Amino acid sequence: MMRFLFGALLGLLVAVPTLLDLVLGIAILALAQPPLVVAVGGVLAWPRLTRTVRGWTL
Repeated sequence: MMRFLFGALLGLLVAVPTLLDLVLGIAILALAQPPLVVAVGGVLAWPRLTRTVRGWTL
């Protein structure tokens, strides 16, 4: 399923060049802000971390 979604997104970005420029611009802007990258990484990793720590107790 993830391969299909990634392929569809990649196909859409190639088919609509202005959308590709917009996505690349947002990605470059976000990567220029290290605290933002760390915050997004924390949000994405939080469910896995809570499952792991919950397994340590009981």
